[in-house]
Amino acid sequence: RSGLAAHEGFILVEADLSQIELRIGLRLAGEFKLLALLGSGKDLYRISAGQSFHKAPEDVTDEERQMGKITELSALFGVGAANLRQQFRTKGKLTVSLETSQYMTDVYRNSHLGVKAAWREGDTIIRMILQGVEGPVWGGMCHVQNGEIIKPSGLPIRFESLRETYDEEGKRVYLYDKRVGKKAVATKIYGAKVYQNAVQSIAR
Repeated sequence: RSGLAAHEGFILVEADLSQIELRIGLRLAGEFKLLALLGSGKDLYRISAGQSFHKAPEDVTDEERQMGKITELSALFGVGAANLRQQFRTKGKLTVSLETSQYMTDVYRNSHLGVKAAWREGDTIIRMILQGVEGPVWGGMCHVQNGEIIKPSGLPIRFESLRETYDEEGKRVYLYDKRVGKKAVATKIYGAKVYQNAVQSIAR
C-alpha cells in the first residue's frame, strides 16, 4: 500500500467491506434475524459466545468473544469440532479442548438452522447440475442454469466435469476437476462446500 500514490488533485480511499462473507452467507441462508442484529450494530460474535458460555453478551470476556468470532466465521462453512479447534489455535492463539470445540459446534448448528438448510440446498444444487435441472436457489439469490450457478452479478460459478462416484466404502461422493496450475485435480465437493464457494465468490 505504501507504494501507491494518487495523481495530483486526487486522493486514495481505502474501504473495507465489514464482515462481507458472514453477511452474504447469512443472506443466502435466510438468517434475517442475525442480519438484523448486524445491521443494528450489535456484536454478533459476543452474542454467539454468550450462547455458548451461558452469559449475557456484556459479560463475555475478550477471549470468549474471540472464540465466538472464530466459530461464527468457521462454522458458517460446516467445519467440524477438530477443524474448529485448529482454527482456535491458529487464528486466535487459543488452546481449547476438543470437547469445548464440539460443544461450540453443536451450539452453532442448533442456533443457525438456516445455515444448515443452505448446506443441504448445496447438495440439491449438485444434483440439479448433474440432472440438468434449472431454477432459483438460496431464496432466489442465485440460479442454476446451463450446469452453472449464476451469481446475483450474472457471473457463473462452474464445477468442471462434475460427476458422481463411489469411494472405497461404497459411499456416494461427488467430484469435480479443480484447476491447480496447469493440472486438473479431482476434488471432493458437497453441500457445505458448494455454499462456501458461492459465498466467497459473491464476496469478491
